[in-house]
Amino acid sequence: MTVNIISKEEESNQLSNSFLAWQHIKAKYSNAIILVRHDNEYYTFGSDAEVLSVMLGIEPERGDESRITWHVPHYATDWLLPKLVKAGYRVALCEPLYFKLKGVS
Repeated sequence: MTVNIISKEEESNQLSNSFLAWQHIKAKYSNAIILVRHDNEYYTFGSDAEVLSVMLGIEPERGDESRITWHVPHYATDWLLPKLVKAGYRVALCEPLYFKLKGVS
């Protein structure tokens, strides 16, 4: 079994890709809260992160370039999604279509 260790820079690049995916999807579905999966967590950014932090009372993080980020473990969607829908929000869960492993082309 091979274990790939990801540096903080690589992780930051991957989160940047998640942010770009969020921006792209948010442009199409501006009335929904967009949750983008990255590893074992769902991330959201910007205005969606602010909505979730106010609704749940959990402070968002300030990422690169003062970007507001909010994340939750994937299993927490079991309680999070019903709460958001009951509050009247539309929610889109975005999953990656493939995983690119380091060293594999």
